[in-house]
Amino acid sequence: MPQYDAFISYNSREANQVQRVAEWLREQGVQVFLDKWELRPGDKLVKTLGEALAESDCCVVMIGENGISPWHENEIYSVLNATIDRTMKRVIPVFLPGTNPPTKKTELPWFLRGILYVTFEGSVEEKDRLQEIKFGITGLHENGQAAAGECPYRGLEVFREEDRKYFYGREALVQQLCSRLENLDNNRLLAVLGPSGSGKSSVAQAGLIPQLENEKTLITVFTPGNNPIEQLAYALRDLSDPKPSVEDIKGRLENNKETLHLISGELTRDLNREKVVLIVDQFEELFTLTQKEAWVQQFIDLLIYAVEVAGGPTHVILTMRSDFLGRCAKFTQLNDYMSHHMEQVGPMNVQELRDAIEQPAWKAGLTFEAGLVDSLLKDVKNAPGKLPLLQFALKELYNQRDGNQLTHQTYQALGGIEGALARRADTEFQKLTPKEQQLLKKIFLQGLIQPGEGTEDTRRRASKQELYGAGDDEQVETLIQQWSGPELRLLLVSTEQQQGDVVEVAHEALIRQWDRLAGWIDENREQVLLRNALRREALEWEGEQQDPAYLPSGSKLARYEELYQQEQGSFTQIERDFIEKAVEKRDRLAQRVQVLWGSAFGILIVFLGVVGFLYCQNLQSNREISEQLAQSYWNRALSAREDGNEEEFLFFATEAMVTLPSQGTRKEDHIKLSIQGELEQLPFKTFLQDKAVNGAAYNQPQDQVLSWSDDGSVRVWSLSDSSLLYRFDH
Repeated sequence: MPQYDAFISYNSREANQVQRVAEWLREQGVQVFLDKWELRPGDKLVKTLGEALAESDCCVVMIGENGISPWHENEIYSVLNATIDRTMKRVIPVFLPGTNPPTKKTELPWFLRGILYVTFEGSVEEKDRLQEIKFGITGLHENGQAAAGECPYRGLEVFREEDRKYFYGREALVQQLCSRLENLDNNRLLAVLGPSGSGKSSVAQAGLIPQLENEKTLITVFTPGNNPIEQLAYALRDLSDPKPSVEDIKGRLENNKETLHLISGELTRDLNREKVVLIVDQFEELFTLTQKEAWVQQFIDLLIYAVEVAGGPTHVILTMRSDFLGRCAKFTQLNDYMSHHMEQVGPMNVQELRDAIEQPAWKAGLTFEAGLVDSLLKDVKNAPGKLPLLQFALKELYNQRDGNQLTHQTYQALGGIEGALARRADTEFQKLTPKEQQLLKKIFLQGLIQPGEGTEDTRRRASKQELYGAGDDEQVETLIQQWSGPELRLLLVSTEQQQGDVVEVAHEALIRQWDRLAGWIDENREQVLLRNALRREALEWEGEQQDPAYLPSGSKLARYEELYQQEQGSFTQIERDFIEKAVEKRDRLAQRVQVLWGSAFGILIVFLGVVGFLYCQNLQSNREISEQLAQSYWNRALSAREDGNEEEFLFFATEAMVTLPSQGTRKEDHIKLSIQGELEQLPFKTFLQDKAVNGAAYNQPQDQVLSWSDDGSVRVWSLSDSSLLYRFDH
């Protein structure tokens, strides 16, 4: 057991004030080491002080108007070594009267940055400040009760700025990020990437913000959501004083990519600040929730322009899941920043994990059963995605603690780190009636899940009004309250200025770990994707003043309409209007097409009648011309015969036969018969051939054949040797 509750480190020039604080602590039963009381002549200072530090639970570092002396600084670095060696649990900075905490954290040794401190304002007799020091040392309030009434673990929730007193284990990473930010110069954007569950958001909010806070810096945190320009407008409005309307800011942002830089300049000028730090948390929402890609590009353009202006006040820190890095490639400037201004959040080492487990417990007056911390470390080390599971298991251990002790028995009953979350979710699910179970399933699938398309499934925020469509409003509200209550917190409820109360899954770890939920998603993946697509398009249509050009049509509308018929009761009013207007547009178009087709059909009938009439007229005219030409050929053939010119007779007779239509009028048939009759008077025998040869005549005495064909030729063949004797071409 340590001999001292606290080692007091101070500059000897502040000895009188420090001694008064130490005396008050001793009167309260706190065992303190104050060198003035403990050192004797002949003691070896370094050895004695080192032993005292090793025998102390914590160190109170007193900082006064005279600053930190060289000896004081040596003590502080000895404290640092003690905290690293795990022999000291806590360091408590105390600023004495007349000394204000530094506005820049860099003025303190790095391991004191981000730690809650105590500040005396007028004198060291201020009881509230003395009680704070005692509470920091012992974990006991003024009434002697341990501070275990506040859970120091966040479960599935992010560590926020106000939770920084319980945020441990990421000090080295936070310091590294601060160094990167200080060296960004004119390209003031830093991307913090890591796997889901690696603690990116907590690092930014509970780690970075306390380091960046000072009287010259404005800081705001927001997520892109379904309209990043609007979210940015709200964030800037919250920094302003007086506050302009969000619509005015949004309108300015939409019109000019320089606007973010200009507004940041206005803020720093009006509020006497130097920097505006925008922390864009869950940047992947830009690719999963934002309704229009044009907004994505516009938002990126605003950020990039603002951080590239030389000497500009805008600094941007964004956190994003690393599996979305590929989605940045199509945006050239953003992709370049991701390549050169990115910091990866890796797994915590064993010592960092131990700090994250033990330090919050010590601060809250909790203890661990022997060996439990080692069991936790064994189950979680080298798995960055398991940090939410670790926090959830620790919170469950806290909720089921034995007095102020977290026990092995409870940990085993929870199912360890891997099983605690799924087992708790299933336990709560089984408490519901079958009807409530189906309703909870609808709540998750219809509003809280965004199935991945090439990435892991993610959570999405939904307004309560949107979720009420899953069933009876009161029953939905009851389930939301149960699953977001302080004892469970598997769902989170927050208030957004543009949407009112919104609900989301506490962490994507629930999606990965709870097999029942994962099964629901896999079974309904296509339907959920379709519903989310419909929802985005409906919001886009609404945002475009219900422009009919944004309504779906064709096969997409058919799919939306089928979904609407199945789940009509769960649709919001905007979604109902979206589908109904699209159906009305389609039906009006169909009616117009039907009228047009009717008109076109009538016109077509008239047209075909006219064409038919003209065709017949043309056909009759052509037929008459053919008859006249054939008659002329035949007359010339007869004249040639009278002159005794057999070849000429055969030529013109053939021309007459070829010119006549194959199926003619009575007059045409009469001409044909006349020709054939004259030919039969020759020593020929006539017979029909196939379609290529229209006919032939056989001259038996000379053993010759006369043939005529569609190509307009007439040929005379010798049957004895199959040779062509004559050919006449028409």
